[in-house]
Amino acid sequence: MQLIHNIKKAFHNLCDYDTANLISAIQSLNITLHKISPFITSPLNLEYGRNVIYKSEFVEILVLNFPRKAKTLIHDHGISIGCILIVNGTLQNITYEKNREWIEEFTEGNIFTVKKDTVHKMYNATDSTAITFHVYSPPLKDVQIYEQSLKGGNMQNLKDHYIKSLQDGRNVWLYGKKVDVTTDNNFSGTLCTISNLFSLFDDPKQRDSIGYVSPKTKDFVHKSFLVPNSYNELLMRRTAFETWGYATDGVMSRLSDYARSRLTGWYVSRDFYKKFDAQFPDKIASYYEKARDNHLFLSVVQRDPQINRSTESMLNANDLGLLRVTKETSDGIYLSGAKMIGTASPYSNDLLIYPLTKLTDAQKDLAHFLIVAANSPGLHMVCREPYANTTSSTVDSPISSQYDEMDALLIFDNVFVPWERVLLYNNPEAIWAIKSDTASSSLAYHQAIVRLLIKLEFITAIAFEIAEAIGAHTYLHVQEKLGELIMQIETIRALLIAAEVEGTTNETKTYLPNFKYIETARNLGSKYYPRAIEILQLIGAGGFIQLPSSSIDFQSPIADLLKKHFKGTNIDAEQRTKLFKLAWDIIGSPLGSRHELYERFYAGDPIRNTATQYVNYDKNHFKKMLSKYL
Repeated sequence: MQLIHNIKKAFHNLCDYDTANLISAIQSLNITLHKISPFITSPLNLEYGRNVIYKSEFVEILVLNFPRKAKTLIHDHGISIGCILIVNGTLQNITYEKNREWIEEFTEGNIFTVKKDTVHKMYNATDSTAITFHVYSPPLKDVQIYEQSLKGGNMQNLKDHYIKSLQDGRNVWLYGKKVDVTTDNNFSGTLCTISNLFSLFDDPKQRDSIGYVSPKTKDFVHKSFLVPNSYNELLMRRTAFETWGYATDGVMSRLSDYARSRLTGWYVSRDFYKKFDAQFPDKIASYYEKARDNHLFLSVVQRDPQINRSTESMLNANDLGLLRVTKETSDGIYLSGAKMIGTASPYSNDLLIYPLTKLTDAQKDLAHFLIVAANSPGLHMVCREPYANTTSSTVDSPISSQYDEMDALLIFDNVFVPWERVLLYNNPEAIWAIKSDTASSSLAYHQAIVRLLIKLEFITAIAFEIAEAIGAHTYLHVQEKLGELIMQIETIRALLIAAEVEGTTNETKTYLPNFKYIETARNLGSKYYPRAIEILQLIGAGGFIQLPSSSIDFQSPIADLLKKHFKGTNIDAEQRTKLFKLAWDIIGSPLGSRHELYERFYAGDPIRNTATQYVNYDKNHFKKMLSKYL
């Protein structure tokens, strides 16, 4: 940008970085609110927005955004001197010296300086926003904070808080019995994984990568709830998704950040739905804040049970087991029926429920958008067979034992939902708008593509190691397959970056990723992942089948023989066995088979999705290309 070019020019020629020269350089830039508006960021981990826009060997330059009543902590600048220009609004500079406070107030156009031994804080005492432009020389280093931040003060033991939230009397059924997911061994590995992700909020280093400060509680909350107002804030969301994604190798697809992103998008678009229900904006805003500030684990559940998929049966809701309203009262509605593939629902606090397919006016009694508490009386979660059983180990089943999110059929037996959680009711048009909502889809599938990229990287890493372990990496046809995996990764990465860079700001001033690229990456993913699994199968071949039954076999009387015959080209037998069992868990185990199905169909019918991309695509460019011939 032109401003960055001018900054480089103004400060490059300085040979003496004293306050006079810094002030002169700042004045030469003729900084205006318009010039720095692209660099203004919203508050995240602090009460104010902070954006480092330029840094060299000699200077560091920032733009700060102080909302009403926002302040910094009491601090010094380490070895640096500072010059601060008030670009917009009014700001107080409070200096602390020998137990005394000196308060100075500066307004638009003023520049004040801070010596390197000065202890101070800045405070916007007004009800308007203040924007400031800061130059520090040399770059900030050894900065000292002289008061304890209250941010995150209530975040301790969030892991325990999450686990206790699941001890709420919910009806989870497994092997014919009602179980407690917090104590049943079939759920322990995944529960440990999820709760450990929550515990990252207790680590100040990790907390900044996954969280931002709630404007309401002043505690850290997950960035999946962050409404991005700029490209930089969209990248901050990606960083949070990457942190959880790499911690779980992209395998856990419903860690709530997808559902939370859906919710955040609907919150962004809330005013659009006034025409369907005047109470929708207030309802969604209230729930969004509750979910955000209470760290609620959410899941989206849409699919109807597969009893009879023929079109002539669509209107027979009772026989088909479709979720329907059985009674309406002044307090709310009662539901009976079912929804299938409630992924991660046993680990969820609330379920976001709405239809997957487009409904007609004749089906309006099925057209509802609901938020259902997981412990609602009459709601039964009937789990499939667990892939992480009580004998699973992190050595023999490293993926299944830790990452099995569990899928459940949700049976509603006269379940009550209060009106405040009935967001849309009896309205097919509104429900289709909710499902197709641009902000919700863009933010949610942005998370899904970040996760997909990590998962493809994980499969590729395994394939590389397998090829080298058996000495196949030198074969041309194997190299060609490994190269194909790289092409998959870099294609998805390029589409992700393009979606972020070419994002647009909508009418609510929300910066959304370009859905054209997101949609392309999503649709490619339904083809890429099965192909990646196939490549891994082709490279390892029969080696996946003939493995020791368990790692404990290497403690048997014939351990020496096993170590001789199970070793690889450049890897010992035990390490090779670990590697191949890892690969088998993702390609040949029940969990591996489930994941291949998931990646094919989680976004809906892949044929319909690809066809929809054609139908909705702007084809005018192609017509113009042929106009000179036709």
